[in-house]
Amino acid sequence: MDRWNVGHYAAGLAQLFIAFVAFSVFALLVFLLVRFLLVATKAAQIYVNRHEPHGGQPTNGYGAPTPGPAPDVTSEPAPKAPESDSPPSSSGSADASKPSTAPVAKPPAKPRTPKKSAE
Repeated sequence: MDRWNVGHYAAGLAQLFIAFVAFSVFALLVFLLVRFLLVATKAAQIYVNRHEPHGGQPTNGYGAPTPGPAPDVTSEPAPKAPESDSPPSSSGSADASKPSTAPVAKPPAKPRTPKKSAE
């Protein structure tokens, strides 16, 4: 017979030790995760700063500049140009002050000639 209940106390101490070890492992994993996230964030910021385009305008990730702020809608609208019923002239003398908004077409690429195999 266990008169002093030594087994009960030993089991309680073993359970306390196991709980302490489990908590220590959990705390260590949380610490390493937070450290990794902080170091990775700093490294990513350094990478972005070093590889940012030198144009000064931030990009949206696709190479195009990020659009600026929206225009103020409370200001007065710009005066409209008088409309004419005549088609635009091809000489460009009357429309020389207007900027062209038509996209410039790129000339088609020259087709490659296939390499001739040694037969």
